[in-house]
Amino acid sequence: MNPYQQLNIDPTATDSEIKTAYRKLAQKNHPDKGGDQEEFQAIQEAYEILSDPDRRKRYDETGETEKEKQPADRVAAALAGLFTEIITNDNFKGNIVEDIRKRVNEQMQVANHRVLIIEDEKSRLEKLSGRVKTEKSNYFQYAIDHKLSELDFVLERIKDENELRNLILENLDDYVDERPDKEPVFVGTGPLGGLGGFHQQNGFYRP
Repeated sequence: MNPYQQLNIDPTATDSEIKTAYRKLAQKNHPDKGGDQEEFQAIQEAYEILSDPDRRKRYDETGETEKEKQPADRVAAALAGLFTEIITNDNFKGNIVEDIRKRVNEQMQVANHRVLIIEDEKSRLEKLSGRVKTEKSNYFQYAIDHKLSELDFVLERIKDENELRNLILENLDDYVDERPDKEPVFVGTGPLGGLGGFHQQNGFYRP
């Protein structure tokens, strides 16, 4: 979503112009007055982005509209997602913590390899910079600069993602998978799993 287009204003709009545009559109599209609920929510979201100086700056620089999460929140969300992948996999067997650690390290290796490829591409483009001359608007140079800017943005994203992965690995040091050496084996064929729902573990029958 482009919040400027959503509010029908220019990217140079002042705080006052943003507020005026929001009030006008919100009043026109309010569900209580027959407006569309989704459109009204989109207008509210656009205003939330542009009325927050930090979120507006972030959108102007990166095009991202989501509210930036704090590092602790991002780590918590990432860890929860990784644990969810494991616990929803019926076929998983192994050490949960070490499996996640391995996954994160592999992701970092792939990301680092991607950085090398992007840096090579940047080096190639930088050698082309200034090669084509013109007294008019230099669209060749514009294309070079634009592509270099895109690559710099991708590198920043990879750097940010790897910083998050490092935080995940640090947090994993506080986790231990205390799984038993042997998985419980249920015995019997009765409705309660045999022997009243008891199972065999380490040579003993336990409830």
